[in-house]
Amino acid sequence: MDSVKKEQIGILVAHRIAITLGAVSAGLLAIGVLWKYVTLGPLVLWFVLLVAVAFYRWWVFVRLKEQDDELSPSTPLLVGMTASAFVNGSVWGSLLILFFPPEPLSLALLLGLHASYVSAAASSTSIYLPVFFGFTVTSSVLVCIGLVRAGLEQYWPFVVLTLLYLLVSLQLGLRNNRAFREQIKLRFENTALMAELVDQRDRAESAMRAKNSFLAAASHDLRQPVHALGLFVDSLESYQQSD
Repeated sequence: MDSVKKEQIGILVAHRIAITLGAVSAGLLAIGVLWKYVTLGPLVLWFVLLVAVAFYRWWVFVRLKEQDDELSPSTPLLVGMTASAFVNGSVWGSLLILFFPPEPLSLALLLGLHASYVSAAASSTSIYLPVFFGFTVTSSVLVCIGLVRAGLEQYWPFVVLTLLYLLVSLQLGLRNNRAFREQIKLRFENTALMAELVDQRDRAESAMRAKNSFLAAASHDLRQPVHALGLFVDSLESYQQSD
């Protein structure tokens, strides 16, 4: 796996708290909207499944952070992370299939919650597209299926709006992903450039030290004959004076 993709996964892992808390918070808000209209037992079971998937993803994120081996797209942890995104999208998207609210206001609240969840995914998970697509596409398609299963024509505009919002979110996610990749590549290039500049500086300093050492040795070697010549001249002068 190239360094850019490994950095993308690292950034996604760094968002693990926001991703996990977002899933749990969205589930709690959905329960707050639906608890008056549906049997509480199945709704709680749905929430437990949602939380279980969220904490499985947390575990995968922690393991990825601790893993020192070379990552590849077939690494079991990466496969598990991508698969858990599809499962999370399936659980969340099944909400309207399993528990369709009888009141339009409650339905609007759930659709708004779904839109907010998708927007959050575009911000936090678009750094790694398999995870982003796994949740966003799966959940939005299932939400549309839930609206169609209601069998009322008045819900078709919601289907269209949900699909349009999905397309906009996908475009936003792709743009965010490109921006992230360019920033990471630029950071790597700057790091490589700084390393090259440091290497060149070290070479220049080494060359300067070698030059100074050579000049010091040459100066010492030149002073010795001159000093010897001076002693010889003094000896000659002393000899002449003695004559």
